[in-house]
This record gives sequence, C-alpha cells and structure tokens, in this order.
Amino acid sequence: NIQGRHFNEEGEKGCYLVEFKGKAIQKVEFKSLSPIVYKRVEVDCSGLEDLDSFSSTIEKVVDLLREEYPDRGLFILPTLKGNTELYSAFQDVHQLVELFETINTEYLLSNPFVQFERPTNKTLPNIDLNERKKADDFFADLLKEFDQLADDPEMAQKLIIEVDTEIKRGNRKYVRGLAEGFLKKRELQEIVRDAGTLAVNAVMMNKKRSNDH
Repeated sequence: NIQGRHFNEEGEKGCYLVEFKGKAIQKVEFKSLSPIVYKRVEVDCSGLEDLDSFSSTIEKVVDLLREEYPDRGLFILPTLKGNTELYSAFQDVHQLVELFETINTEYLLSNPFVQFERPTNKTLPNIDLNERKKADDFFADLLKEFDQLADDPEMAQKLIIEVDTEIKRGNRKYVRGLAEGFLKKRELQEIVRDAGTLAVNAVMMNKKRSNDH
C-alpha cells in the first residue's frame, strides 16, 4: 500500500515505477509516497543514570530516524532495553507514560511531527550478573537457580502454571495462555533469566532500605 496504517505496516510505503522496453524490464525504482512512517525502535538505556541522559538518548533516536526518513511524520513505538540505574523509575508504568507524554509535548510543534506511542519497558537493574554469580552468597545461589530453571523449560512452564493458581480468577486465563501458547523456548529462557535479575534486585533493594532505616 502507499501509506502504513499501524505498526504492523512500518517503514516507508509507496509504489514501484517500472520501465519497459518492449516486454523487457529496463528499470525498477521504488517511489516513497507515505507522508507518515510507523517505526518500532529499541532504545538502549545501558549505563544511563538519570533522566537527562535518557532525554539525550531519545533525541539521538529521533535524529537517526529523521535522517533515515527525511520529511516524514514519525509514529515511534519504543522498547527500552539494557541495564540501567533508571530501572526502578521505569518500573512505574504511570511515571513512564507521563515521561513520554512530556517528550511528545516537546515535539508537539516539530515539523514534520514526531509522536511516541506507549513504550515497552524491558530494562533490567544495573547488576553485573556474571560477577554476582562468582560470589559465595545467597544472591549468587539465587541467580544460579534461575539459570538452571531457564535451561529446563518443562520445569519453568510448571512454575508459571503454579503461579497461575495464585492469581485472581480474572487473570488466570491470560497467564495460562502464556504458558501454553505464547512462550517459546527462547522467550521462556529470557523471561526466567530476567526474573532472576529482578528477584536479586528486589531483595538487594529491600536490604538497602532496611539498612537505611
């Protein structure tokens, strides 16, 4: 089609101008016709320590997309990744949505326009997992347990189903569906290993708060 309508039709859209000589194709040239581009992007937040540095990272993302799609309006669907000190802030969904609403406000009068859609947060705490695993303590043992779980998909799926029984009835069908259908082996391993990182981070944060008091 000549104009993408949603993020499943991302990138430039248009048509091909085909030149013939007799029945032989002489030249095929793509002609971009879409004034608006939908684009999924991954935003690397690795090492970011504050919102100012995050804003700079977002500006770079926009600049790169504008170079790739000059004179095009941009709908951007961001996925935040990487180990960052901003992990805790990004975990607050309302705060994260408000942050991108502020960013959208800053680009409100830009021409061509830029609009960020609701972000997906896949950042992790700023923990060096390999170093933590070398230690002889509870946190290292916990991470190793999660590694073993990630390498045993049957056990991991069993755990997810057990968790399902602990959730209120309204969410059971959704979680069971994840365990039975959506989760492929690699996705399951990623989720379990991420869960290990989050668990270690939660315990460490709890311990820090207790020591502060």
